[in-house]
Amino acid sequence: MFETLVTGLLTSALGSYIEPKCFSSDKINVAVWSGYVVLTELEVKPEVVADLPAVKLVRGLVGSIELKIPWNRLQSDSTVDGVYLLLRTEEDIDAVMRQMDEFTLKKKLLEELYTQAKRQEETADTSSSEDGFAARSVIWTLGCHKPVIPVVTFLTPLA
Repeated sequence: MFETLVTGLLTSALGSYIEPKCFSSDKINVAVWSGYVVLTELEVKPEVVADLPAVKLVRGLVGSIELKIPWNRLQSDSTVDGVYLLLRTEEDIDAVMRQMDEFTLKKKLLEELYTQAKRQEETADTSSSEDGFAARSVIWTLGCHKPVIPVVTFLTPLA
């Protein structure tokens, strides 16, 4: 009878992490009066990692959970041993890597264009001081007086 009560308490405490079928009597060893409870070969629910982005739980296994219940110190001496989680990414990792490579390539291209425009502006400034009014107006109408690309802030993707 007391073992059923302990099993119910364990189910309510660990039920959101462990599959319900793992709380059967063959998986739980209860020695209540000595204060020793052992749960073995527990399967982890896939919903445990649902909040993690781009990760899916393939299989989760907890080797054993040992609870030593000292009746005079009920808040201490709990042990969890052998937690194994097999995870995989939800998305194709190659597609993510290609997207990151495209981002890096675009960033490099924009930086080169900005540097080119800056060089053209510096060249235009030095030539405008030496040339006359006609040369300055030609540069102005060609649009080389100001850089074409505005300052761009890049956000780096999370690793």
